[in-house]
Amino acid sequence: MNKNKKFYMFLAILLSLVFATKAFASLTLGSTNIISTGALTITGAGNSTWDLGSGNILSLQTTNNGAITTGTGLFTTGGSLFVTGASTITTSETVPIVIGGASTTSTLTLRSTSGVGTTNADIIFQTGNNGATEAMRILNSGFVGIGTAAPGAALDVAGNIRIGTTGNTTVYKVATGDLYFGTNPVGDYDLRLVAGGATRILLDGNTGNVGIGTTTPNANAILDVTSTTKAFMPPRMTTTQRDAIASPTAGMVIYNSSTNKLNVYTTTWEAVTSS
Repeated sequence: MNKNKKFYMFLAILLSLVFATKAFASLTLGSTNIISTGALTITGAGNSTWDLGSGNILSLQTTNNGAITTGTGLFTTGGSLFVTGASTITTSETVPIVIGGASTTSTLTLRSTSGVGTTNADIIFQTGNNGATEAMRILNSGFVGIGTAAPGAALDVAGNIRIGTTGNTTVYKVATGDLYFGTNPVGDYDLRLVAGGATRILLDGNTGNVGIGTTTPNANAILDVTSTTKAFMPPRMTTTQRDAIASPTAGMVIYNSSTNKLNVYTTTWEAVTSS
């Protein structure tokens, strides 16, 4: 056995004894010290520290794409942890994975880059087979896109947005330039416009009747306006403005401010007068 092998064996035995007996709390390596061995095991009931000194870097490397395993304990770092190249973090834990601090006031900060200056770095959330589906993207501008990789607003959703619980769900849908605002298509659910804690306008999901000031519009009225303190006011206009209505339809009603009379259109405009 040559001198180098004897030295490495002695060093390995010494390290095992040191940490097993907790004779020392740390292992300090200078810039010129090298440990080369097939397997280096450090054991002990206490904390073990490798102090490389200020400005030095501890590099853990393997050949042939081997794995570096931390065992069943925790790997902690007091500074920044940088991982270069394509990396995959997996877990078989049955408890939720928590990324963040232990305090209830800890703040989690996500950065797409640590560089300084003008960037176009986005944050992309991927799902599916090997991340084949892009679920959400946050642009460098702060715009958030769901279902789109090029959001053009603070929140850009390509597809439907569902709000509420099953059985009474409000759905917004943008398609071919149209905005669809409605309730769950399964069931006769009403659509309500609520303000000040009260229903101001109701669209009956069963009949399609509209109630203003009532949540039970008359079944025989397409529009039921209910009030005991306010009146219904039809459009007000002069005779000249009335006659400028192109192709009036029978049943139209206006208040003629030139004659101060209600006017109704049959085949011509007629004034509503008392008998």
